[in-house]
Amino acid sequence: MVLEETKAIIAVCDFYFLQEDGGRFKISYPFRPYLHLATVPSFEYHVASYLSKKYPNVVTVDIVEKEDLDMVS
Repeated sequence: MVLEETKAIIAVCDFYFLQEDGGRFKISYPFRPYLHLATVPSFEYHVASYLSKKYPNVVTVDIVEKEDLDMVS
């Protein structure tokens, strides 16, 4: 989607709805896309630092610990 006032391109999720009278409408809800990366153990901060420096005005980097649900317990 392109914002009219700034001509910036933003990501949106389109939601389509049906009304009781048969009418339809769409809402475009802006969101920030995200990507989860797995790193070699203990290199999380190195990767975060590199990405923050490489793309300073594009990305926000957060380190989040996740549990691999496919691992055998």
